[in-house]
Amino acid sequence: MNTNDNYFPYPLISKNTDDYNQKKFEIDTTHQTEIKKWVFQNKVLLEDEALRKLIQEKAAKYLIRIESIPLGLKEGFESFLDEFEYEIKLKDVSKRVRVSSYIVANKDLKLSSTNFHSDYAGQTFNLEKGEILGESEKFSFIPEDDSDDIKDIGSIIKIEISPDKEVGPISVGIESENIIIFLS
Repeated sequence: MNTNDNYFPYPLISKNTDDYNQKKFEIDTTHQTEIKKWVFQNKVLLEDEALRKLIQEKAAKYLIRIESIPLGLKEGFESFLDEFEYEIKLKDVSKRVRVSSYIVANKDLKLSSTNFHSDYAGQTFNLEKGEILGESEKFSFIPEDDSDDIKDIGSIIKIEISPDKEVGPISVGIESENIIIFLS
């Protein structure tokens, strides 16, 4: 989903447009790594009261879209709250992860605001469910995993020369963290 290259026949609150006269829509995201997952905490800054009212009435919602293309992950998280969290599993992501944040119509609605740019002043727009009303700045990251079960542990089998020449052609030792095959 890339709104930067699209034309919208209605106002879109975004850092890339002046449709709402410098009013802001931003989502501040922080995260913490837990065992086998990331937990993302989000705080929304939305300065337009008309959009805020649509979200409170559940006519619109915040939508977070997560993409990790190498593993085919495309997942969405929705909220009506100004502070919310979501999580993704470490095994579901690889290489670059892209996070996009939107305000999306949750049902057919009429969009109007006193903050519209003068080009749209006094107008009301009929929008359908699923249409994008706002876009926050996108970010991406490269996941780093410090859990033991995903790291490359190398081989668990080692082959060594047998210190005891009278045992036979082969013996096996399992006293260490590796399986040791002793060859004569």
